[in-house]
Amino acid sequence: GHKKAAESLSEFLNCRAYDILDFAPLLIRRCYSWGYLVVTRRLPLLWCFLYEFSRHSLIRKFIQLLHLFIFKRFLTFLREVNPGIILSTHFFPPALISSLKKKTPMTNFVVVTDLRVHPFWIEKGIDRYFVAREETKEDLIRGGIAEEKIVVSGIPLRQGFYQQPLKSNFRERFGMDEKPIILFFSADFEVPSSLMHLLDELGRDFNFFVICGKNKKLQGYLNRNDNPSVAAFSFYENIWELMNISLAVIGKPGGMTVCESLRVRKPLIFTHYIWGQEKNNMDLVTKWGIGFYAPHHTQLKRTLFFIRDNYQTIQDKFPPQDIDARHIIKTHLDALKQKTVS
Repeated sequence: GHKKAAESLSEFLNCRAYDILDFAPLLIRRCYSWGYLVVTRRLPLLWCFLYEFSRHSLIRKFIQLLHLFIFKRFLTFLREVNPGIILSTHFFPPALISSLKKKTPMTNFVVVTDLRVHPFWIEKGIDRYFVAREETKEDLIRGGIAEEKIVVSGIPLRQGFYQQPLKSNFRERFGMDEKPIILFFSADFEVPSSLMHLLDELGRDFNFFVICGKNKKLQGYLNRNDNPSVAAFSFYENIWELMNISLAVIGKPGGMTVCESLRVRKPLIFTHYIWGQEKNNMDLVTKWGIGFYAPHHTQLKRTLFFIRDNYQTIQDKFPPQDIDARHIIKTHLDALKQKTVS
């Protein structure tokens, strides 16, 4: 989600995008990327402890000091390039940028890529926050951020989500009949056998687009069971095409997936979540009545039929999605540039 938001802004603003981990030693990069996946998937209780423990200011201060050492190449890069404005979509860079601002003036803008805010996002040296919702803004204000620094812009999405859906006949392309279509993201998690069999059982009532990712077990099952109601992909770049023609989206509540689904007004079904940011995202959309938590196959089955039979009622609960975060952010950047020139 952090990378997708950055890529969207990079393309729209015609500027370079960088991954801060590319400036860290190889071992650190592996620890952060693989460590996160292993802990969240295999040791969820440990992740829960780490997430809550990191709320304490002393722990965050220690991690920020550690990052000054780990990402010293990033700091050197900023000194050499001396950018006037930096726009971050992750909570690591802003504190590092703040440490440079006293000697190297630069504007520190941040896009919060979740619906709720962990204290890691809160940094006094940030000049402007761009956030998804009013609830996100309220979290920042409670964290001590001045209201005038916060803009409710939404999260920047890829260009396809802002375009009118194409009239392409996807059903014909994938050999699907007129049954409602469900988009299912496996997100590389361990898919229970009961859930796999449910795809076959529900084939009488629904069609499925399944994004398998690197889930070899799920791919193998779908290959062995040639189901005309299921179209499976390892990856699908223009995901908005599938979202637009789907009845609902099954997956986990990452900030980007939630905001993409909100944009195209598709109900969300969550079969699992990572404690912390994803749990908070899920709680918010389930509170609105447009998201549903269904961790077991029987609950998932009931939820799919409920959405099908109450689709318009659920649609009426969606919040407005008229704004384009990219344009709002660009407006603030242009205003800042004009002020600098003046």
